[in-house]
Amino acid sequence: MVRHLLACWLCCAALLGTGYAQSTAGYINVQDYIVASANTTDHTEAIRAAFAEAGRTRKYAVLFPSGYYAISDTIDISAANEIVGQGYVRIEQRDPAKGIFHTAGKWRITIKGLNFIGGLDQIALGNPNTDQGFYIISECQFFTANGTAVRLLENTRSTHCVIEKCAFMDCVQNLVTVCDMTHLRDCWISTSPVQRDEPVAAIVNYGCLLVEHLLGVPRPQGANNRWIDNYGSVTCRSVRFGGEGGGFPAVNNFSKFGYPPTHVTLEDCYVYSAQRPAIHLEEIPNEVNVLHCNGLQDTWVMDVSPQLDLTTYFGKYGRPLLRIDSTGTKGTGIPEALWPYLQGAITRQDLPSPEGDGPPTVGRWQRGQFLVNRNGDTRHVLDANGKHVNYAKPQYAAIDEPYGWLCIESGTPGAWVAVKFVVMEEQ
Repeated sequence: MVRHLLACWLCCAALLGTGYAQSTAGYINVQDYIVASANTTDHTEAIRAAFAEAGRTRKYAVLFPSGYYAISDTIDISAANEIVGQGYVRIEQRDPAKGIFHTAGKWRITIKGLNFIGGLDQIALGNPNTDQGFYIISECQFFTANGTAVRLLENTRSTHCVIEKCAFMDCVQNLVTVCDMTHLRDCWISTSPVQRDEPVAAIVNYGCLLVEHLLGVPRPQGANNRWIDNYGSVTCRSVRFGGEGGGFPAVNNFSKFGYPPTHVTLEDCYVYSAQRPAIHLEEIPNEVNVLHCNGLQDTWVMDVSPQLDLTTYFGKYGRPLLRIDSTGTKGTGIPEALWPYLQGAITRQDLPSPEGDGPPTVGRWQRGQFLVNRNGDTRHVLDANGKHVNYAKPQYAAIDEPYGWLCIESGTPGAWVAVKFVVMEEQ
């Protein structure tokens, strides 16, 4: 039995060793070209020669063994379909005005296990709308990019880009994408500590972006920092938008209501943005969802640009869908102008008054919407004999003030009925 197990172990070890040899045998090894080069301090031309050989031999795969690689110009990676680092690989761009990896014509590529330092755009990938495009960037680290760590070039449509298990540290921008689908998952980001006259967003999205399990550490500089500028659709799940330095908004939205439909969704996120809204709407998308989020106690969930005229904004396409269940201390957490578009009950944000508040007098409302009277917060009231006779407001004694108002007919402002408190008398 022992002999049998030992034989199995030796067989597995041999297979593993063979597999590893096979996995690197098909790669062009950059180190071979550096050894052959007379230049030991600048590896730009040696690395270019390796990529050229990958294209000439149609191996299309380049291996960077563990080590330090210094470059002074951008490397065209068009000849490779796969670029892999072995061990701890550091590629540093010494010219802050130039990129590291660039290609404008790749429809499929995998980049894995590399560390990028400095330069302008560290990985710049482009696909001129070739169908079935698929990019994978995995287990990489990006340090101090003066431009963008990962930039998906203009017109890179019909492409799915997956960025996973990566760390972004002190880059001016971390990701700019125009892909039809971009999936950023299981990553870590710290924003740049360098103060700029006009701060840029850590992430800019022009397509459909899904962010999952991201830990974000903000380093606020100036008054206009934000995590994501959205010009398409964005969904964030289980994302920590940190509060270091006071934090800043999760999404600055520029995508317009219309067709094709657009949306902004924060779900199961931690959003710490001090006194600024979690979502700022320069334009209003077709749908906004803020579900099961924490950290919003001291801020608005969202606000709207004062330049927008909501009475004429939505035109022929109808009305947006707003789902908010993560309200902070500021009533609904959204401006009153957006109340008619909320799903479910809406909490009034008016200050309590003895006269109470009435149903809405402006805006288009839908049948079934319910407006909660904030004056209607209740407590037990005792009569002269100590019996519970009714519910009433904490500050005022009027018994007939309604709990809220129910819209029974859609319109502008619709038809409303008051919902009264239930009298509770003890027998």
